[in-house]
Amino acid sequence: MKRDVCLRVRSALPEKLVQEASRRGISLAEARRARDGLTVCLGPRAARRFKSLCARYELPVDVLRVRGGGAMLAFMKRRVTLPAGVAVFLALALLALGRLWRVDVTFTGTAAGRGDAALIMEALGALGVRPGASRNIDAARLSEDLSARLPGYSYVGARVQGVRLLVEAAPELDAPELYALDDARDLYARQDGIVESVNVQAGRAVVTAGDAVRRGQLLIRGEELDRGDATRPIAALGDVMVRSWVEGRAALPLRTISLVSTGRSSAASRLSLFRWSIPLAEGEYYPEQRVETERLPVGGLFLPVEILRERRTEVRTRVEKADEAALKAHLAGLAKADARIRFCRENPGDYAILREWLEYESTGDGALSAHAVLEITTDTAVGRDALYQGGSTAWKATNNPEPRA
Repeated sequence: MKRDVCLRVRSALPEKLVQEASRRGISLAEARRARDGLTVCLGPRAARRFKSLCARYELPVDVLRVRGGGAMLAFMKRRVTLPAGVAVFLALALLALGRLWRVDVTFTGTAAGRGDAALIMEALGALGVRPGASRNIDAARLSEDLSARLPGYSYVGARVQGVRLLVEAAPELDAPELYALDDARDLYARQDGIVESVNVQAGRAVVTAGDAVRRGQLLIRGEELDRGDATRPIAALGDVMVRSWVEGRAALPLRTISLVSTGRSSAASRLSLFRWSIPLAEGEYYPEQRVETERLPVGGLFLPVEILRERRTEVRTRVEKADEAALKAHLAGLAKADARIRFCRENPGDYAILREWLEYESTGDGALSAHAVLEITTDTAVGRDALYQGGSTAWKATNNPEPRA
């Protein structure tokens, strides 16, 4: 027989109580004499009858332990709002699991670095897919819709992983340049320099190694002998490697400015709620100071009350001479980077650096300037369209050849 309920009865005559319980059919097999009464362990039904008996004779009864289903029932009675809370929690959990709370975009393929995550997120938003949306979506249909909206991608796939939507996309590769022999064109210099070598695969070279060429100058003419001394236009093809020089500059001050603590500090605090605040400690202000703020929340989720603590440290401005060796090393990197940026801005082709020179000089405004010169080699032969895209406006105005017939 299960005895899940243990009771303690305060009675001056516990023997008579045991006899009365036995007469009423209540078995007290596990009854023990206590200092001020009697301790018994009963089953739930017998415990209720025994408590009624004690109440009849106005004997105090204390519940020492309740186990099993009775304990759970008693706990639920004491926590009358618990079932409703559990039900609300389960409902919110089911609602949360039915939504997408995270949207990630990844890029694959050789041209993954050219992917635009913001553009894909914008397309997802136009389709109504965003954090908080229902996860009951057709991933295959979504992939097709994204592919239709993103023409610059060769592949777009979407899949749902729990409460996460993962979109994988592969940017398209640039189509290789098509060489059509009958599409007449000439090749021009994209970069000033000294010709190192000429490799003609189609057409006729008009420069040789050692020639100095300027941007926009004709290098390979798109023509070949046809019959006798006659020529016919073709698409010029070949490489013209030139040696060229690019420059870059950078400047930094010779003196550094730093803030040094004087050792004096003070603390201030205030109680804040939204835009309102009440000072708790004013502290001291300094003409020059560094302020560190610490936020201590004292309210809950629905009442954002917090204490703002400010640590004010007095500082002094100190001007020092910069480490010249470290400054020159930093300037060298900046100047060479500036030279490479200047070259790549108008010449997107590959290049190799042969040599480099660096010069430093002090300017009148208290700064140190670095001048970098890079000697490079690059293939400078490009078509007219590529030369136009490079931004040579002066060449366009004075050397705009007419298309070949």
